[in-house]
Amino acid sequence: MTVMDPGGLSPLERESLGAVTYAALRRAALEGRLGDGPLVQAKVAAMLGTSRAPVRDALRRLEAECLVTCDRRGRYYVKRIDSQELSEVYSLRALVEPQAAAMAIDHVSDADVDRIKTYEREAAEAAGDANLYIELNRRFHFEIYRLSGSLRLNKFIESLWSGIPPVTPLAVPSQLERSVRQHKEIADALAGRDKEAVRKVLNTHVVDAAVALFENLKIKMDPRSMLFH
Repeated sequence: MTVMDPGGLSPLERESLGAVTYAALRRAALEGRLGDGPLVQAKVAAMLGTSRAPVRDALRRLEAECLVTCDRRGRYYVKRIDSQELSEVYSLRALVEPQAAAMAIDHVSDADVDRIKTYEREAAEAAGDANLYIELNRRFHFEIYRLSGSLRLNKFIESLWSGIPPVTPLAVPSQLERSVRQHKEIADALAGRDKEAVRKVLNTHVVDAAVALFENLKIKMDPRSMLFH
């Protein structure tokens, strides 16, 4: 009888623990649950029931995503984004995401359309559940961008989404309704292989999200004046 070497499972267990720790901290950061003070690694580890090593690794990953910052003394803080940076991010999103969706039309199959429409419906049905809606909203968008066939463009869009509050549609009821409606329009434009329509609705979708976010954060600036159209 062959005896299994228990040491062979350790790397997988450590990797899984690291992934879970990273996911928990990332979600907490995006949802504003980490506060303004320094993120003491020992305290965070105790709260998550883990050691400091996966917490340290997770914080480094979050720093690379611009979700946290590290000062000269090695202390981590949740990154606060100012209105100028937000406007810059949404300006770029309004440019590149419509183009990615238009590129996807060159590759999209009927099966792809069915899958995207399923994500669209699931997101609409999850509109009352913040965490689930955020996850499904991201899945809907990135499934479309993946079909563009450009890994570099996808990575760039991911970098723009990182560090930006993902709860925009949930913050303003009217924006949530618009977002759900616009998702359907995006899916329909893809189904119709209409590049101009998908560009237009996705640009509007991003601009509306920026306006809602600025209103929710009480930033006294109209982001539409700084967005590229």
